[in-house]
Amino acid sequence: VVSTFWGYVSPWLADLGNPRTNGRWSDDLTWILASVKVFVALFPFANLAFLRQATHSNCFDGDITDIAWNLFGAAGVWPEGVVVPNMTNINGTISIDNMRALAFLKPFTYHSSSGQMCIKGCVPSACFLRDRYFHNSDVPVC
Repeated sequence: VVSTFWGYVSPWLADLGNPRTNGRWSDDLTWILASVKVFVALFPFANLAFLRQATHSNCFDGDITDIAWNLFGAAGVWPEGVVVPNMTNINGTISIDNMRALAFLKPFTYHSSSGQMCIKGCVPSACFLRDRYFHNSDVPVC
């Protein structure tokens, strides 16, 4: 529908350029059509690869355990390569047996202006341990 509409509008826009020859008009029409069509075709990739990190976040009241519970614990699906902690949610109070297991989330979290704990961008799905010779930590990198 939008492509058909753009097909009708783009010749009118090419006419507004007041080209002197048919060749110039065809070149203008090609650029007008192609630029929008390429943008529409590439936007889903650009959104996921570059914009989602800056524009999308999940915010929860509480601390990092609330983020971990809402994103991973409730569903029971954790990123590959992390130690899965034992988490329980009893009447809204989340308890965890190993807080160090949630250290992989630290680089992704921030506090919003409303005081909520947020995780930015896409949620990690796989993690790995850095080589201990170059990084002195056993915290997974996602």
